[in-house]
Amino acid sequence: MKGAWSELAERLRESAPYRRLDRDLGAVDRLPLPAAAWVAELLADDRGRPLLAVVPRESDAVAWLEASRLFGRGGAYFSAPALTPYHDAEPSLLVRAQESLALDALLRGELTTLVATPRALFRRLPSAAAFERGVVEIAAGAEVSPEALAAHLAAWGYERRDLVDEVGEFAVRGGVFDLYPPGEPNPLRLDLFGDTVESLRRFAPDGQRSLEEIERARVLPLTLFRAGAEEAERVAARLAEAAGDRLGIEGAERLEALRRKGRAPGWENELPALADDTLDLAAALGEHLGVAVDPPALAAEVDQHAERLARDYEARREQRRPAFAPERLEQPAPRVAELIAACELSVGGVVAAAGAPAVDFAASSTDLFHGQLPRFPREVETAAARRERLLVVAAPEHRGRVERLCENYDLAIGRGGVEIVEGELARGFRLPAAGVVVFGEPQLFARAAPEAAGRRPAWKAFVSGLRDLRVGDYVVHSDHGIGRFVGLRTVGEEEERAPGLPPVLAGRAEGSKAAVEVMEIAYAEDRSLLLPLARLDLVQKYGGIEGAAPRLDVLGGTSWNRTKERVREGMRRMAGDLLRLYAERKLARAPAMPEESELVAQFESAFAFEETDDQLAAIAAIREDLAGERPMDRLLCGDVGFGKTEVAMRAAFKAVDAGYQVALLAPTTILADQHLETFRDRMADFPVRIEMLSRFRTAREIRDVRERLERGEVDILIGTHRLLSRDIRIPRLGLLVVDEEQRFGVAQKERLKALKKNVHVLALSATPVPRTLQLSL
Repeated sequence: MKGAWSELAERLRESAPYRRLDRDLGAVDRLPLPAAAWVAELLADDRGRPLLAVVPRESDAVAWLEASRLFGRGGAYFSAPALTPYHDAEPSLLVRAQESLALDALLRGELTTLVATPRALFRRLPSAAAFERGVVEIAAGAEVSPEALAAHLAAWGYERRDLVDEVGEFAVRGGVFDLYPPGEPNPLRLDLFGDTVESLRRFAPDGQRSLEEIERARVLPLTLFRAGAEEAERVAARLAEAAGDRLGIEGAERLEALRRKGRAPGWENELPALADDTLDLAAALGEHLGVAVDPPALAAEVDQHAERLARDYEARREQRRPAFAPERLEQPAPRVAELIAACELSVGGVVAAAGAPAVDFAASSTDLFHGQLPRFPREVETAAARRERLLVVAAPEHRGRVERLCENYDLAIGRGGVEIVEGELARGFRLPAAGVVVFGEPQLFARAAPEAAGRRPAWKAFVSGLRDLRVGDYVVHSDHGIGRFVGLRTVGEEEERAPGLPPVLAGRAEGSKAAVEVMEIAYAEDRSLLLPLARLDLVQKYGGIEGAAPRLDVLGGTSWNRTKERVREGMRRMAGDLLRLYAERKLARAPAMPEESELVAQFESAFAFEETDDQLAAIAAIREDLAGERPMDRLLCGDVGFGKTEVAMRAAFKAVDAGYQVALLAPTTILADQHLETFRDRMADFPVRIEMLSRFRTAREIRDVRERLERGEVDILIGTHRLLSRDIRIPRLGLLVVDEEQRFGVAQKERLKALKKNVHVLALSATPVPRTLQLSL
């Protein structure tokens, strides 16, 4: 620690409460969370041991790490999934990366502070040797087989992509091997000559440009345990053995997916059952100083998670789905309770085990001054009268606000007045033992609301998209699937928290249960989900077929993951088809229409109205596209009556004048009839032959049109989806006009894709739905 914190730390060490705690450890009272972090870090420093802080909630972990960085040690948070291993949910690559980084630093003895919740203490972790088998060291000039490296990365959680732009991805393109390991500021690029790494560089994921060259890199795994095809088969075999004759259809499908595909949704959660030797978090850290923050809350978290584990395991068995017993996947609850009880320091006013009273630091949280800044000068005077130093913690970009505040109230900046220190702290504290009063800059100035900063809160999508949601309507949760909206309700009592206590301890004050508003969603098998309103961005209203009730998903089941997997597979196929189509169109050559002839000029001058500026701009752009050999793909958007058809007719006339045929596709027979009448009226004075195909034409009429079309005696063919039939051949098709493409079905669109490959395409729409716009772009 440097500067002010170093001096204050020495004064804190000399204080009577600290000396007593340093001698006996035990419990402490009246110590806000940031101050508790400071005291605990000093105790760990004095003993030369790493620190393990166990806190009830993730928000407490964030506050502890914030303080730890401020006081000079820094640290890491070991994350824990919110769901049990029996939920087939896969963590994101980013969460996996953070977990891998923390475990690597932990096993290598590089962590000074580790913060975790009780849920993390349940985790079964690999031994150092097992984890190290997933690590790859790469250096310039070294020998690396690209095939072996790709297989290794895939078996340790990486995903293969065409281009790498996110952590946990890799790509192989000839002699270039890109990958994005955890902990790297940018992805890495290996330039290979055979199996030799000629150069190792970082590159920018947005533009894929190479950046600085580096000598070596340590590539960490993305899963804590190896997750290859061999492990998938072993998991399937052991699950089948555990299930015996209690295996349902859904469970059998999951085992088959593991055997055939080498993966199934969330199957990585079952990998600890394969390990012969696992560690808990405390054992992985080695000899350390343990701190338990709010032990009663920690005990409640342990009991709650243990109950949830047992309940989910029994639910799996009742559903005849294979599952390992909880103790094979996670540490047993008694072991976790033992780890917490073994912490030598407890924060939260608990009497020490030997019966000695808790050490009282007489500390308190400092006040908020939002809208009451005139009170702040009195705080400075009070601190000076008590001979306490007053520090304001501010990020560099906010230092100027604090300086202007001091100037406005004529407060001295520096020792004896307001000392501004760099860092981030949401809520400060007064610690008499150190002779200091600390404020975080957010306590003085309220941060702008998301709307004021130009950002929409996550729940805005719910308010706008679910404004007409009624009780009983169906909703879709991104992680749990389709459920029924039961209503909004409040959990807990809405009472004001006791002043002067940090967030982690305020809930223990008498009568301070905070109210939480939740959305209740009912799922199959009479199970419900209570979703805090702050996470409404995860929900949207169900948009299926009107009047048809969807099947509810099972909370924690696999049906929703299978549905998402099918959709993902369909999207991958669709993306591949589109990519192939537009790659072919990029290489294809469409008919080039020559410059305007005298006949085209006469047709345009025969228009009975004056063109609008937008019409003229559209006509000019289309004319330029038709003159080139690159296939045109334009969307012409405009409300009814704004002149889209005239623009389309001019494009069609230009194509016919150049010797090519035109097809106009309409979604309904009525619309096709209207187009036929409009085109014939507009081109009545010109030598253009126009016909139409629809379900109202007889077989003889259709046969006649088809034969004349193939002989080149039809210039413009207007029709509904009948025009897309395989028996309709347009030998010199140069322009395809599609009216309201979004109203056609999947089969018709597939046929359209084939027609589009080497012709100019003009789409018309009065209602440009996002897909139409996206395809046109």
